[in-house]
Amino acid sequence: KTAYEISLGLVGSEMCIRDRFFNNTRANFQGTRLNSTITDTYHTVRGTKRYGLLLDPGASTGVMGTDTLLQHCNHHIWPAGKTVTIGPTDSVLTGIDGVPNPGLGLAHVPLGIPGLPGAKFKCDLSGGNGSLCPGLVPNETFISFSMSLFANVFPNKDGIVSVKTDNGTKLYRILLTDSGHYLWPTDNFDERQDPKERLQIKQALQRHLADLYEDNDDANTTTSAQPQNISLYHSLQ
Repeated sequence: KTAYEISLGLVGSEMCIRDRFFNNTRANFQGTRLNSTITDTYHTVRGTKRYGLLLDPGASTGVMGTDTLLQHCNHHIWPAGKTVTIGPTDSVLTGIDGVPNPGLGLAHVPLGIPGLPGAKFKCDLSGGNGSLCPGLVPNETFISFSMSLFANVFPNKDGIVSVKTDNGTKLYRILLTDSGHYLWPTDNFDERQDPKERLQIKQALQRHLADLYEDNDDANTTTSAQPQNISLYHSLQ
């Protein structure tokens, strides 16, 4: 099956990448020297390096480059004692050059998201010119967890993503990267969200939704015509 369009012109760099299947042990999980200021901007927020996933509803399924995964492993996954599992995949990744390349494996990557203990990101791994591809949260994840993305909520244009869980709706701040994408930080393995931060996010979203739907009480506006996210707005009151 074919899957994702990866902008090889953006993520490509001259490197020698392994073409064989590998496992998640430190001995065998060897990366390459990274030398791409362009792809660095995917994980840079106002000049500061951040680790996380890019929210990309345009992707049909999750994908991540092997060197990107290695950076995550070295920075926060392995130090936290977490393990990435990688199995075989039959996916074929096709870039904008139209050349199909087989995925190197199907990975389950532990996510450090406070309030979502045990969360993992399932993604196909891309090597070669796509080894620096950022982790992309696909549309199927948005659907599975009834996720909503709210852009430009904070003064610095950061946004908020809402995620439905068995314990209710969780709200998370997403960061506007220097490349212009929204990044969901995944390098904090605390089991609970900081209460102060959670309140700040909730209040910011309340203000944002109030501005969007300030005319919803108009007598000529029917309930059926109201935006779907109005229910989330009322649930935050």
